[in-house]
Amino acid sequence: MMRASLAWFFGPCRGRIEGEDAMLRLLPKGFILAANHASYLDWMVLHALFHHRYRASLVFVAKNALYRHRLWAPLITESRSVRVADDGASILDRAGFRELRRAPLIGIFPEGTRSHDGRPGPAHSGAASMAARFGKPVVPASLSGFFRTWPRHRVFPRPASCAITFGQALEIPRECRHDQALAAEHTLEIMRRIAANIE
Repeated sequence: MMRASLAWFFGPCRGRIEGEDAMLRLLPKGFILAANHASYLDWMVLHALFHHRYRASLVFVAKNALYRHRLWAPLITESRSVRVADDGASILDRAGFRELRRAPLIGIFPEGTRSHDGRPGPAHSGAASMAARFGKPVVPASLSGFFRTWPRHRVFPRPASCAITFGQALEIPRECRHDQALAAEHTLEIMRRIAANIE
């Protein structure tokens, strides 16, 4: 299903990728990929894109509730996602924390849930806090058209023009580990960069 989502992106959705070169230069160093959460397809396309196109493992964090979902649980387990609390506030076990610390590439949706109208919503500060703790930059990824192709209220996807835009990376100061106000400030900047490239 992961690979099928990539075929759907490049096929019926005529998927485009922008800002790829700058993102690829950061691959050897590693980073946290922060994207808007518009549809069911988001994480599947991104996971498959990094695995098949860039030959890199992108480890996502996933809410605990998804591990109880009949359809998504097997896919999330197969993708080796790391389980976090449903509010995104904490990693639920030490093994997951160690896996994230070791992972060169981490994927996260700062909003924590899919959009109701296609526009980015309020974000949690997990991406900024994690970036500060692990010493990684944040690469914003803007997903355009994903809401049109498979919004949360539709059972099946439909073709719609889609694009992924990788934006300018943001360095997060280490102080964000313990300063929630500073982490919130950088979270706003991450979301601003994401929103700036959504068509």
